[in-house]
Amino acid sequence: MRYTKYIQLNTRLNRLEEELQNWVDLTKELSHKWMTYASHRKTGIVYDTAVIDEQIMTLHKEMEEIKGELKDADYQST
Repeated sequence: MRYTKYIQLNTRLNRLEEELQNWVDLTKELSHKWMTYASHRKTGIVYDTAVIDEQIMTLHKEMEEIKGELKDADYQST
């Protein structure tokens, strides 16, 4: 793997981890859960938790794919 591709993947992984943490932090601020909806404690904005869960799963999937590519690159370089 070329160095630039490695840096791009590593940067993307860092951004995904940050985005995932933001979603997790948001879910910690939700209360008054009803079915798949919950409201934010401070703002009162209502969120669909099913959509949030789907987004979190998508992030996990993409992160695992990138980690696999980076791991393969480490094996090929040694």
